[in-house]
Amino acid sequence: MIRDYTLELDLQPIKEYVISEKKSTDLTARKSNVGGWQSFLCREWPKVLFGLKNFIQKQIPDQTFISLWYNVNGHGCYNKLHLHNVEEGYSGVFYIDVPDKDMGNLYFEDGTEYEPIPNRLILFPTDLKHGVKPNQSNQKRISMSFNYLKNPDREIKFQGHEFLKSGIKI
Repeated sequence: MIRDYTLELDLQPIKEYVISEKKSTDLTARKSNVGGWQSFLCREWPKVLFGLKNFIQKQIPDQTFISLWYNVNGHGCYNKLHLHNVEEGYSGVFYIDVPDKDMGNLYFEDGTEYEPIPNRLILFPTDLKHGVKPNQSNQKRISMSFNYLKNPDREIKFQGHEFLKSGIKI
């Protein structure tokens, strides 16, 4: 079940935080993203995102936080169709900065699409295939994604990777 929310968080400090994270490294994770910048996985919520964290945890109280990451996608950047996990849980995307139109809709394999809108939160099952269409704007879109699992055990399995709860890849 896909859940769609519009929040009223102050996005400026969140945007500044993500930009500072991006400026702190030239490295980018390469997963489903084609172009753009994707941070490496974070295992804890930064203080600037506690309002979002609290909202999410009220919506899915039986789930355990696993990880989050940030995305900055410029013109032509997109994410291939993929899934986050095969175990029971929720993944999500939260839009932080969407300064233009046609910045790349979130889409699901059934054809459902969601336009990126600032303060929009989409929650969906971790095993639901999804992607992001190419950004047609000359501006950059900033979002973040995350995973929660219902019953995380010793090993957390992401598509093509296995991690201990500590975050160590095995």
